[in-house]
Formats: sequence, structure tokens, C-alpha cells
Amino acid sequence: MVTTIAPLVLDDAAVLGRLHNALWRSTYAGLLSAEVLAARDDASNVRRWQERARAHEESGVSREGGRTLVAHDRAGAPIGWATVGLPRDASPPTPVELWSLYVAAEHHGRGIALALVAAALPDAQAAHLWVLVGNDRAISFYRKLGFVPDGVTEHDDAVGADDLRMVRGV
Repeated sequence: MVTTIAPLVLDDAAVLGRLHNALWRSTYAGLLSAEVLAARDDASNVRRWQERARAHEESGVSREGGRTLVAHDRAGAPIGWATVGLPRDASPPTPVELWSLYVAAEHHGRGIALALVAAALPDAQAAHLWVLVGNDRAISFYRKLGFVPDGVTEHDDAVGADDLRMVRGV
């Protein structure tokens, strides 16, 4: 179980950079092309996470404006994260977007994702998110938190797939 949820720091970056890629490869296998998944480079992703963490330590948010909270296991190792920020949509339905939520597969079903969302969006705050069409596990999880599809989809050219928008509290 999680012992802490804390803002992203540089000490988390190397683990999260590799975990991020591993979770993409496992979560999106069959939903994204093998080429897209294979193109994810651990060294580059670790550098991105290090940049995010440095910005977080300086200002509390990434250069893109996201605030990342990291879940750690009892030993202090990062095992998941949630990032929230201002909406990236052209016409957002809420003032806050859940940019990302990931938990290491071996920790699924332990309440970690629930704890991360509760910390990132306290008091069931109104928010929206984008989820990959076909990611039924995530869609089901978000429904349990009160998010519902609002009928908007968007094609993501970078990964060659469609995303579904889900909203809560509007």
C-alpha cells in the first residue's frame, strides 16, 4: 500500500521515466502500433522527467504547467503518479484537466489510483480528462470516480489513435 503521496522531486525522475514507458508498453499494447510503443526511449523519457522534476522543485509545477503528485511504496520507491493542470482543450468543459494517472501494474487494485486522484482533485473537484478509446479498464475506473464521456473525441496524430473526453462535476 502507499505510504506517501508527495509532489514530484528529482529523486523520483529516473524511476518514473522508465516506469512511464513500461506502463505505456503494457497498457497500450494492441491499442497503439508496435512502432509507436517501441519508439519510446527510456533515456530520453528519464531526461524529460528530470526536467519536470527540476521545474517542480523550483516552482511547484512543470514547465508545461502541470502539478504532479507521486505515490511511493513503503520503501519510498515511486509506484505511480497523477498530473493535473489547466485544460489543454480549445474549449474545455471544466477549469481543470487530469493530464495523467498511472500506477505500476503490480499495485493495481490497492486503492493507489483512488488516493492519487483524491489528492490531485480534492473534494471530487470538477475536472475532465482524455482517455484512449479502447482503454476499457481506465474508462471503467474513471466512471467509478464520477467521470462520464461527454461525446467528444479527438484524434491524436502523434500516436495514431483516438481519445475520448470524460468529465465530472459539470
